[in-house]
Amino acid sequence: MTVFRGHRYVGYHPTYGFPPTSFNISASVDDLVVSAVDMAGNPVGAVFSVEGPTPEASGAEIVAADGLLRLEQMPIADYLVRATNSSRVFGVTVEGSTTARPGERAEIRLPIFGVTLRAVSMDGKPLQGASVRLHTVNMAADSSGRASFPGVPAGSYEVEVSYGGATVYREKIEVKDNVYRDLKCAVYDVSASFVSADGEPMVVLWSLGAGDRGFSGTGDRISIEMLPEGEYRLTATIRRDGREVRLLEEAVRPSELRGAVIRLPIGRLALRIVWDDGTPFEGQATVAGETRRIVNGRVEFELLPFGAYNVTVRGCRGHRGAQDWSDPRRRRGDHQDLILKHSRQGLRHAWEADRGRGRQDPEPEDPGSARYRHHGA
Repeated sequence: MTVFRGHRYVGYHPTYGFPPTSFNISASVDDLVVSAVDMAGNPVGAVFSVEGPTPEASGAEIVAADGLLRLEQMPIADYLVRATNSSRVFGVTVEGSTTARPGERAEIRLPIFGVTLRAVSMDGKPLQGASVRLHTVNMAADSSGRASFPGVPAGSYEVEVSYGGATVYREKIEVKDNVYRDLKCAVYDVSASFVSADGEPMVVLWSLGAGDRGFSGTGDRISIEMLPEGEYRLTATIRRDGREVRLLEEAVRPSELRGAVIRLPIGRLALRIVWDDGTPFEGQATVAGETRRIVNGRVEFELLPFGAYNVTVRGCRGHRGAQDWSDPRRRRGDHQDLILKHSRQGLRHAWEADRGRGRQDPEPEDPGSARYRHHGA
């Protein structure tokens, strides 16, 4: 290919004498420089092929790990340059091309993108240290919850986020451009309160755990930040008469405990004790070792766990009897009726609810006792 055409006098000239023995010729050549970059302008490795004006000015399978093609002293002409990038990680091959001229730097933008993912909790807090996986590439999230993946070819890829040993996000994303996305992960701030069946705050010994992850405390509230979704075992216990009484043990999920009010099976026991003719009973009642005065036929006991209780009443004239009490229909503020009746066998007792009669066990040897269970509303 001709890169210079001109005339130069060589030899002796009668006027000028001998010309210089050396001289410069400016040839029409320069370096052909082409860079392969992703859509964000970052260099990416590529394999180049070049089609020039002649076979001698062409070439194929030119590997440039840094994405820069430089061919020195190429004749000035138009060259068709192609760049191919094959990703073993993502299993995708992309290519692009441009027309370039020596002396004018050219650029081939390949459909390769940068993907930045930010893992945050359902409350918007960054998940520092979370493992973020794009296809088969894993990155650890920084202090702001971000993980960046350069050199991602266009395509559809699965994204998975793991935090605290649990998978908290899984979804496919489509990469058609540079991606900047927040990932709302199944991680929650837990804030729940304990109340009695009557709606009063309850201080308990609580524990919440799953596997080797566990939390515990004392109070009427649970407050735990950044808890991955999953099945946890929640227990609530109180100390009563020197022993622990478990009020709650059930499987829960953190998403269920956001602002939850946990109503425990413990509450006020209110009784109305009358004779069968409706006359209020006067005296004392004893339940679970606690004795209270019966005033105008009414008596209340505070914070009794739901269960079976023996109610013992003593009248002003020495009348005494025992009644096991239960309440499958109790509502807050209700008094349950305990109606005392006389029989030829002596004093015996029956219980009557506000809408019907409670079930009574077979009459024992002492005709003054029967058995019921205490349930909450």
